[in-house]
Amino acid sequence: MVVHANALVRRAVVLLGLGLLLGQLAWAGTTGKIAGVVKDAETGEPLPLANVTVKGTYLGAASDEKGRYHILSVPPGTYSLVVTMMGYTRVEVTNVKVSIDQTTRVDVALQQAVVDLGASVVVEASRPIIQKDLTTSIEVIGVDRLYQAPVSQVHEAVHLQTGVFFDPIPVEGNLSGTGRGEPRYSIRGGEQDEVVWFIDGTRSAAWSEARADAGGSFTRINRDAVKEIQVITGGFNAEYGQAQSGIVNIITKEGDQHYSWSLDYQYGPPHQRHFGTYLYDREKNLEFKRHTLVDSLTGKTYLDPAWWTPERQKQAYDYRAFADHQVQVSFGGPVPGKFLPLVGRELAKMTVFATARYQQEAYELPRPRDTRQLTEFTLS
Repeated sequence: MVVHANALVRRAVVLLGLGLLLGQLAWAGTTGKIAGVVKDAETGEPLPLANVTVKGTYLGAASDEKGRYHILSVPPGTYSLVVTMMGYTRVEVTNVKVSIDQTTRVDVALQQAVVDLGASVVVEASRPIIQKDLTTSIEVIGVDRLYQAPVSQVHEAVHLQTGVFFDPIPVEGNLSGTGRGEPRYSIRGGEQDEVVWFIDGTRSAAWSEARADAGGSFTRINRDAVKEIQVITGGFNAEYGQAQSGIVNIITKEGDQHYSWSLDYQYGPPHQRHFGTYLYDREKNLEFKRHTLVDSLTGKTYLDPAWWTPERQKQAYDYRAFADHQVQVSFGGPVPGKFLPLVGRELAKMTVFATARYQQEAYELPRPRDTRQLTEFTLS
């Protein structure tokens, strides 16, 4: 009985370990890494114990006996790297771009200095043409690219990437149609429900089934709240389980020590949002033509009352007459309250970034409601 009990305990420990491991794999990466070698500019010898820090953050590392350094858990973004060592000129490397789950390599050569008078050398980093640690088909969308693209939401930026096919679905031009026409997308020919979305490492629901308001709110993210987007279309790592078609990994912004805000308003005038003729055009629509009758006395045409019922008349509204409105607001900076006793010192270390968006969007085809209204708030 004792041997049997010990075997059960060992099995339980193994299962618990596997469960913890699989639990870790369910989280997507949210940070990157900076690594490189610090050498003497004249001799090429590696320099140990050189201080390498990420400017404006608490992140940094010291080089080892071979001059190598590694800075882990760096949020995606563009940074400046400061390298200092006694007896050498201070070097600042600018434009160091860090992406999720990738290693940015920055090698630094220091010039010897007899007396350090505070002078420094500024060097601009460049991204290599071939990323050696990259084993997946990936598109990275930073803040600069996101604001240059004609988009206001994350899913619109995803639709523009290589390997992503955007399909509005053909409109069925008759009153007995299914009303299909909501936009759909696919990655490398897969279905929408085969795309896995991650927001700050946590899995979210994908926009699926192309039905009005069906799951879209979980992936309709304000552009101002995004720091970086990764669209992975092949060669997934083990951390991304249950993904068959593609992966969208989103990292949101965080506040810094400087206050910032933005306000954006977009207006879309009323118009027809699909190709082809107006669905309720009585001269061109086959359903209207089929149920049009002619008065034998006056010669005037009218719709068959048995078909043109009051219920159908309520459904046949002019869906082209509605405008689009969108308001986006963002605010970020240090948390106020530094003057407060006891907690003021801790509050001074904290930052906040908040975004809000209200959108009123007209449907492409007639719906029970005139417009789709979405409200979103993000706080980090």
